[in-house]
Amino acid sequence: MNLRHKFLLLLALTAAAPALVTGLLIRRDMEDRLAQALTEQHLRTAHGEAQHVALYVRAVAERLAEPLSVPDALPREAPAAEAWLTARYAHQERLQRVGLFDAQGRLTAALSPGAPQEAEDFQRRTQALLASAPTGRPYLFSEPYLTAVHLRPAVLVAGRAPSGQGPSLVAELSLEELSHRLSTTSQAGSRLFLLDGAGRLLLDGSAGGGGPPAPLQAASFTRQAGTFHYEEGGRPWLAAFSPVPELGWTAVAARPREAAFPSLGGLNPATPWLLALVVTGGLALALFTFRSMGQSLAQLAQGARQLAQGNLQHRIALGRKDELGDLADAFNEMGRSLESAHRQLVHVNGQLLAQVEEQTRDLRQTQEQLLRSQRLVAVGDLAAGMAHEMNTPLSVITANLQLLLAESPEDSPERPMLSAAHRQALRMAEIIRELRALEARQRGEMAPVDLHPVVERAVEARIQELDTAGVHVVCRFHAGQALVLGDGKALDDVFHRLLGNALSAMEGRPERRITLATHVIGRQAVRVELSDTGRGIPREHLDRLFNPFFTTKQQWSDKGLSLAVCHRVIEVHGGKISIQSDEGVGTTVTIELPMAPAAQRTAG
Repeated sequence: MNLRHKFLLLLALTAAAPALVTGLLIRRDMEDRLAQALTEQHLRTAHGEAQHVALYVRAVAERLAEPLSVPDALPREAPAAEAWLTARYAHQERLQRVGLFDAQGRLTAALSPGAPQEAEDFQRRTQALLASAPTGRPYLFSEPYLTAVHLRPAVLVAGRAPSGQGPSLVAELSLEELSHRLSTTSQAGSRLFLLDGAGRLLLDGSAGGGGPPAPLQAASFTRQAGTFHYEEGGRPWLAAFSPVPELGWTAVAARPREAAFPSLGGLNPATPWLLALVVTGGLALALFTFRSMGQSLAQLAQGARQLAQGNLQHRIALGRKDELGDLADAFNEMGRSLESAHRQLVHVNGQLLAQVEEQTRDLRQTQEQLLRSQRLVAVGDLAAGMAHEMNTPLSVITANLQLLLAESPEDSPERPMLSAAHRQALRMAEIIRELRALEARQRGEMAPVDLHPVVERAVEARIQELDTAGVHVVCRFHAGQALVLGDGKALDDVFHRLLGNALSAMEGRPERRITLATHVIGRQAVRVELSDTGRGIPREHLDRLFNPFFTTKQQWSDKGLSLAVCHRVIEVHGGKISIQSDEGVGTTVTIELPMAPAAQRTAG
């Protein structure tokens, strides 16, 4: 028997109007409290979606502004800047294109795949955004728009230098991920959507949903959270809206009112003469009925308060088969939905935190590479001065020592000292040549170079040393060419030096093998790996291997400049070099160089 029939029976059995009025007042008060709690929770849903949208856009803005806070972190030359943009942002699927703009709003480098028309539209919109932006703001956001060709929802996000006078990093952020989230988060029969600053529909999480209702369009200009009721398709709806921080958008959660507040049924008036039949029995039945209903409504109100306080695991167990039981079931279903949405939000927050930590590590590595590059540039400047000041007098000293050795008898007591002095003079000359080579790596003619012949020439140049030392060389090349844009002679010298280091590391080792492998990474870069079975490098030395004059070798003739020269050459080519090593196992040197443009077109 449902609640409607119970009240009809009660009215048929009693004329106790005061008891009926009291029960109705209690019921109305509990309904109002429950409606208020459910409305507040509905508003929480809209606020949570608004916060997620703001976090989604702001995370991109912070990633763009992060390198601008570090002086000289961005490459100045266009090829290097484009390579830097590719390495940092190419894997970000939500970023459709990224551009580096100077202080005057001119495009200096871009990562802009896709149709040329969309790239032009991106540049035009960015210049308009930068031109109209107020000074002193580290982040800028454009009005949302549809891309020129594919008509995808997007927004421009810009990171600016702290002073407001330097370059700007601007990205076109796709909003399709937000649209997918709204679709997956929306419950059956409900709607989650976003409005732009003008009250227009931006994203709609429901399939085939119409435009936003007119009252909500007006409410979006208030920039405050709130709720209101409206009708759509002949059905009353409850909508909760919350502004998205910094963007001027509005997040809206709408649900049919009958789904948000399941009906408790109504009370029909009863005929007075029927109530007069059994007054005594009616009073007893009224007391029992109202007590049972009051307890159930109290449980519902307590559950709503628990939900409003953040206890999303709370459930209501009435054990009733009437409308109050339906209301409890609907309440529990809403709690499960909110708990699921909360778990998703926590998961997304965790992902964003991991991305921030990864970006921090990338920034730290970039700073270390910048410091290492500055040290190499300083050594290059020192090399130019030393070559000019010391080369000529050292040549005179070496020539005079050679003349004295030639004129000195074999049994002369001075001859050992002259020989030692001559060897040291030759060593000084070799150090000056290494320093001049390090400085000279800053220049060179760049042209498409196939790395396979370069590696083969380096092996052939040292083949006699390798055979004498009993070293087995294995080459595993990628099929076809491995074209990069570079200086062939400089790259020859890099692999010649690396083979020499590997050869030295395998002295006295039972297994002596060098493996050379090449890989093409997508259409972006070529990777070369040189592995040996040498004695390995202590872990505490790995961070210092590319420092000038640092060496782990014991020979007096080693000058500690070979890896510094290699690092400088690879850096000038816009590439990266890294070393992994295990003591007693061996060492692997990995080089990544940007693929030549011609090779990229062929691969495409």
